[in-house]
Amino acid sequence: MVPAMVAVIAVDMDGTFLRPDDTYDRERFGRLLATMRERGIRFVVASGNQLTQLRSFFEEGDADGYVAENGHLVVEEGQAEPVSTAVLPHDEAQLVIRSLTALGHPFVMSGTECAYVPATAPDWFVDGMRRYYHRLELADDLTQLDVDVMKFSMITDAPVEEVARQIRAEIGDVLNVVISGPRDMDMNQPDTHKAYGLGLLLDRWGVDWKDVISFGDGGNDVELLAASGRGYALEGARDSLVAVATHRAGSNSDDAVLAVLEEVLAG
Repeated sequence: MVPAMVAVIAVDMDGTFLRPDDTYDRERFGRLLATMRERGIRFVVASGNQLTQLRSFFEEGDADGYVAENGHLVVEEGQAEPVSTAVLPHDEAQLVIRSLTALGHPFVMSGTECAYVPATAPDWFVDGMRRYYHRLELADDLTQLDVDVMKFSMITDAPVEEVARQIRAEIGDVLNVVISGPRDMDMNQPDTHKAYGLGLLLDRWGVDWKDVISFGDGGNDVELLAASGRGYALEGARDSLVAVATHRAGSNSDDAVLAVLEEVLAG
């Protein structure tokens, strides 16, 4: 299914829009963004990362919306309040904290204002997570924090499929465990994902999914690409994503998203 028109372009960041060194060709993107503005095309950032981190990559007003934290926090640029914030019930958050702690794997707990890591987490884990969470604090006991919790995440130095299996066995009824990268996984609330978050923005804008082009590379992009009129899986994407994508694209190292957008906007 190819979009009859292009109304919204949605991009994942890590492994997709960003190069491996977390950069992109800002001048090239600026030219494409100007064309999008001329044609009334909205640009949306859809990522599992923290909103503060995502905004750090763009100038104010570059993005029309942010689907942050895998759809748990949705923001329309220019609006004072979020479109949606998905908060996990307190008792369920407590259960997840206890379960992950018992399994012995370091993890991040995403609050609505800040992310938290157990103070016992190794330095390599904390340093790695600061890449995705610019507002990150260490806490001696996460169960004692009086914060609204959205989701959990982790990087593992163990085989990611095995760690995911262990976690699913413990919290599979509470959160959906998704392998989002070679060593990364997200634990999302049921039915809360990037497609859910972008769908809220599309409803506000009166846009149909067939007029959406999306880009991704990880397991947390499956619902987004499956719902879009045109969904591009980047080089090296997980098999589950390739299976639902309508198109393939090159490598994020080569600015593949920008190259595809140049072709799309030239048509």
